[in-house]
Amino acid sequence: MTREQRWLTVLQSLYGPLQLPPQQPEAGSVAALRPEGLELLVPAAGGLDARLLVGRSAGIKLFSPQDVAFAQSFCGLLDKAAGERHAYVRGVGQERGRIARGLAQTEQTLGDFLADLRHDTRQRLERAGLQLDWQLDAAALHNLHLRIGDDGAGFDPDQVYEGAGTAQ
Repeated sequence: MTREQRWLTVLQSLYGPLQLPPQQPEAGSVAALRPEGLELLVPAAGGLDARLLVGRSAGIKLFSPQDVAFAQSFCGLLDKAAGERHAYVRGVGQERGRIARGLAQTEQTLGDFLADLRHDTRQRLERAGLQLDWQLDAAALHNLHLRIGDDGAGFDPDQVYEGAGTAQ
């Protein structure tokens, strides 16, 4: 069901008119009674067409000033909701753009981070007599393979002291 169809359903359930033809936007920007309460102009609101409601409650009743006030309040709420929805959609678009820009920057920063990490790791491992075999698929930074090799010389367990490992 489209927004316009839902709008017609709401108007039908509220007022039960015999007819509710669409009106041009210039028909009026406020709700108004027409000849002797036989018709109620409901202005365009929230991106929905203005409507001329004819014959309240299947033509049994006349439209009243209370109907006018309610229609005007309801249209004001629709306009406010549409404005807030527009602001929300605009905000979502801006946030997505910000995130996309952040991700592009993060990828560059991640590349720099990995280069620094590779350099520091190689230096620390070489000082400890180990070799670094670092393979990185540049197209997919998440595909990192790290292999640390031992020179085979081993160490004397009695000469090992607790400390910071291969840290400087």
